[in-house]
Amino acid sequence: MRAKSLTRRRKKELGSFMGADNRHFIGYHNTEKMGRPLEPATASRVLTNKSTKRFEGHLIWMIAGEGSKPRKYSLCSLFRVTETGDTGDDSLRHFAQGQGTCFDPPIALTSLDWFDDLRKAMNSFQFGVSELKEEKLIEKLVTIANVEALP
Repeated sequence: MRAKSLTRRRKKELGSFMGADNRHFIGYHNTEKMGRPLEPATASRVLTNKSTKRFEGHLIWMIAGEGSKPRKYSLCSLFRVTETGDTGDDSLRHFAQGQGTCFDPPIALTSLDWFDDLRKAMNSFQFGVSELKEEKLIEKLVTIANVEALP
């Protein structure tokens, strides 16, 4: 019973982050594939071939991966999608962007004890922007981001 009350208390502390109106998505920036690191100026924008309409009004956590064996992962930004549309580019046809927080410097994720769980939940980021439904992992992201309020 004690564990449940702690969970409820923590959810209250997290406030609107855990609300039913917020869906959380993970966007992934592969530095080598994109040919450049994720810059603060573009950290609140995701490019994809998936339809972006479903992201409107929801949160995207941008994670970047760079290097190889071992690959280094970092949390670069968190933003609420306010605009979606077509890019006019055949390689990545759609975009979603909005206002939020850019973490400068990015927050290192690779060595965190729960990061492997996140990577597995996101299928090693191989399917593009994907929804994160595991509340415990969302809570971990909110905690390390130390964000007091939603964008």
